[in-house]
Parts: sequence; structure tokens; C-alpha cells
Amino acid sequence: MKVKSTRRSIRRKVIIFGYRILSPLFLFIVLFLCFHSFRAKFSDIRDKSKTSAHSIALNMKLMQDEIKQLSTYIGVDNDIRSIFLSDKINEMNANPILWMDVARIEKLQTLIALNGNIKSFALYPENGVQPYLRGMDGTVNIHSVEDVRRTREYARTMNSLYGMYWCSVPKSRFGTFEINRQDKIVFYREIYGIYDKIPLCFMAIALNREQFKKICQASITSRGESCIVFNSDGEELCSIDNYNNELRKYIRKNIITSFNEQNNFFSFYYKGNYVSCCKLDEYGSVVCDIISLKAYKIFFLQQFLIYLYVLILILLSLYVLLKIMSKYITKPLYKLSEGITKFAEGDFTQHVKIYDDDEIGDVAKAFNKMVSDIQSLINENYVIKMKEKENELASLQSQINPHFLYNTLNSLYWQAVDHNNETLADNIFSLSRLFQLVLSRGKQEILVENEFELIERYLEVQKMRFNTKLQYAILLDDRIKKQKFSKLLLQPFVENSIEHGFSNKTSECNLMISGKLVDDRMVFEIKDSGIGMSQEDIQSLFTGEKKVDHNRVGGYAIKNIIDRIKILYGDEGIVQIDSVPGEGTSVKITVPFSEDLTAGENDGKENSDS
Repeated sequence: MKVKSTRRSIRRKVIIFGYRILSPLFLFIVLFLCFHSFRAKFSDIRDKSKTSAHSIALNMKLMQDEIKQLSTYIGVDNDIRSIFLSDKINEMNANPILWMDVARIEKLQTLIALNGNIKSFALYPENGVQPYLRGMDGTVNIHSVEDVRRTREYARTMNSLYGMYWCSVPKSRFGTFEINRQDKIVFYREIYGIYDKIPLCFMAIALNREQFKKICQASITSRGESCIVFNSDGEELCSIDNYNNELRKYIRKNIITSFNEQNNFFSFYYKGNYVSCCKLDEYGSVVCDIISLKAYKIFFLQQFLIYLYVLILILLSLYVLLKIMSKYITKPLYKLSEGITKFAEGDFTQHVKIYDDDEIGDVAKAFNKMVSDIQSLINENYVIKMKEKENELASLQSQINPHFLYNTLNSLYWQAVDHNNETLADNIFSLSRLFQLVLSRGKQEILVENEFELIERYLEVQKMRFNTKLQYAILLDDRIKKQKFSKLLLQPFVENSIEHGFSNKTSECNLMISGKLVDDRMVFEIKDSGIGMSQEDIQSLFTGEKKVDHNRVGGYAIKNIIDRIKILYGDEGIVQIDSVPGEGTSVKITVPFSEDLTAGENDGKENSDS
């Protein structure tokens, strides 16, 4: 069965991975812009609806306040109130021009004429005096207050909180009219006594409903926008282009009753409509501006298609860009692959051309260097074999040299004894013992007491150099003498104190080496009275960035010892160096103590004899 190859070229991978990485990013950006556009449009719709509702409510309030002020003028005018308060009913009714004679109604008629929106005007005194009736559009009002009292409008007015009631009276309904030729919005009001709650006069002022519609229409400028105006009881006064009875019921039930002094504005979404309701005073009308979102369906679809086309265009442009980029990237790789193939076939003279100083160029450089190195290795292979022979000989020689050195020092020691030179004999013995301890039969671990003996022998040898100028003290806790310890961890610090601290000092050189057990840890301290070091020099010992100015023990040597301690003991191995220039240096080395690492008698003896 033939297996289908799944190998993909680098160019194809660049295109695929480019799409995988960049396509979600571009998709996110386009969706974000689309969402932002939709959100901005919704915000415009909300702002437009709120502004329209407030504007209509304000204009309605101004027109209604004008009518309320007119009714208030009637209630406070003394001449007119004299008719309401008169008990000479028959005498007044006998006067056919009563309102002209007593009330001087001319001023009121002028105010009505100036208003222009009033289509009928009626005053019904509650004391039985003949009413004042005026119709400007052929409207005929009911002639007696007794008939008015039987109307629904009278009952609603009397039951209202402030004795005022706005309602819509279509021409098909009569209300307080005997003949009604136009759709009207009527303001009913009961005038009461100033000092008591006695009804004095029932008032009916009818306005042309078209004027209310014009106010609404002036603020409606958006597509799918409509308006409904309710009175404070939830009865509709007028509406513009809206036949959604379900929305009307929802507003009456949930919104009209929610208005109060703190909340005079509500906005909400309802079944594809954004609605803003505004009520500017407690007894004013409720204006609801409605914008149908369905009217913007085409707009939203157009916006979506625009962003979809933009996304497709971006993806096509991305394909072209990735193809050009992949060609630029893969050209040097193809050359490199060709060279590697020839190299694998045995052509060790291959060198590929380096196009750019980048990562691919680095790979080409490395390949060229590898070819050159392999050629050199092939040419020098026979030299390596010769070196192996020399190394074997050097290894044998290194095994012989220690024994030759011990025998030579032993011969010198007995010669010094034979000549009664005890000082020279002690120095030769110390040097011989020092070499034995350093070599330790090739062991990497010795006892702590052996490390301290090594240091003591080293100091005895150094006394040949410094004579009495070098004074030292060695203190070792018996509890840690038999603890196993890595060889030559302390001696380099002692050597550093002598070579660096005492090399240029003419006064007495004091050195103290101690080892003790503190809280299950071994603490070793090398303290000298040398020339000291600066903080910069101390830092260089830890980093190995520069060498201290002496020959035998430099910063790199101390850095290696510090690294050994970290490798052997990890975070439990601590090296602390404190120094004061001109006063001396103190080195503290803290390592863990373990009973498992304590040598037995045989081990201790073997190490002591090493």
C-alpha cells in the first residue's frame, strides 16, 4: 500500500502559519471595527431617541403651561370670580350679556384669540349661572352644568389630584360637546375657592390635536421613528406613525406609573424597538419616542458586508505578501539544503553562498565552518593518534614522579638529621608531609583534621619565607575532626591571605584559622591582618571578572573554589568575605554537617597516614 507523503515545503509552511497567526488577528480587528460601528450606531439611535423625547416633552410642556396659565388667570380674576361666588342666580341669568357686563370677558377673548390653538372655550359655574361658551371651529359645547356633571370627563377631573385633566376627544366622540367637528385635545379644570375646597367653576379648553402632532413631527427625523403622547393617567393624547398596541399596553402598565420626582426619564428596548419616555413635571404629559431597529436592518447588513469584503481583501493581500516573503526566506535555504545534500554524498569541499547577515546567514556560516573543521579533522587525525601515545607516556611519568619526590625529600631529611640541623629537617618534613596530604593517594575527600594538618604544614613551610613575621593560630572543634571534607577547599583561601594580604606588609602578619560546629553546620573562618581589599576586589573574587594583583593565587582560583563549594553543597554551601582596606580580611565558609559523612576509625587512620 502506497503511503501518501505529508511533506510540506517551507514556503507552504510560511503561508499556512502566516494565515494561522495573522488571520485570527485580522478577523478580530474587523469584528471589533464592525462591533464598534454597530455600537456607535446604537449609541446614535439612543441619543437621538432621548433627545427627541426630551424636546417633544419640553414643547408640550410650554404649550400646556400656557393653557394652565390662562385657566389660572380665570380662577384669580376678581370680576370672573364674582360670577362664580354670586348667589343672585336668577338676576344674573336674566342678563343675556352677563359675561360682557360683569366679567369684562373681552380681555379673556383677546388672550384666546392670541393663542391661536384654542378651538373652543367653556366655563360652567357650579352655582347655576349660565355658562360662557365659545366655539371657533363650529364646535358646540353642552349648555348646562348639570349635563356636564354626567360626563366621564367631569368625573375624571374631579377625581384627579390637582383638579386638572388632559384627554383626547376624537371627532367621533363628543365628551362635553354636542357637536365636535375636529379631533381635539381638551384641558379640563375645576376652579376651587381660595380658602376652601368648594368647587366654583368647571372649565373646558379644547385645542386642535394637529398642533400636538406638529410638535411631535418636528422632532422626528430618523427612519422608523414614531412618537406617542400620554396624559399622566396613561390615556393616549396623540401619536405619530405607530400602531403597536402591544407596546402601548406595556408603556401604560409598566412605565406611566414609574415616574416620580427622582425619575422623570426612562429608556428601554422592547421587541425590536428602542423607547425613550420623558415626563417633565408631576402632572405633565408623558412623551415616548420610539425608534424601530428593524428600519436599520439594511444599514446593519450593508455595514456587515462592507467589513466582510474588507476582511476578504485583507486575506487575499496577506496571501500575496506571504508568498513574496516565503520566496525571499526560502531562497537561501534551498541553496543551503543543496549544499548539505552534496556534503552528505561525500563532497567535503562544499561552501554555500551567504546572502544576508541574519539567522539563515549564521547557519550558512556554521555549515561552511563545519565543512572546514571536518576537513581539518580528517587531515589532523593521524596527529591525534600520535598525541595519544604521548599522553600515555606522560600518565606513567606522573605516577612515578610522586614516589621519586617522596624518596628525594626523605633522603634530604635524614641528611639534615645526620648534620644535626633540626630546623632544616623540620622544614623538609613539613614539605614532604604537605605533598603527601595534597596528593592523598588520588582521593578527592579527606578528613577535616587532614585538611587542617595540610594547612598547618603549608604554614610551617611559609615560615621559612616570613620567619617570625608570620604568626598563626589553628583552632579545630573535636566534633568535626572526623567529618569527611572535600580536599583543598580551605587551603587556597589561606594561601590567598599570605600571598595577597602579607606580600607587601612589613609589620607582623597574624593569621587565625578556625573550624567549629554551629547548629548542625561546620563554620570555617580564615582571618588575617593583611592589607585588606576593596568591595570591588571582593566582588571580583565571586564573579572572576578580573584577577587580583598577585601571581600565585588569583581571582579566578578563588572563583573556582567558590564554584566547587556551590557544586558540592548547593545552597547550603555559603562563602562570605568581609574586608577593610588596611586592616585585614575575614573569610567564612559554611557547609552542612552530617553524621553519615563522619569517617570510622579505619578511614580516619588511613587518611591520617596518607
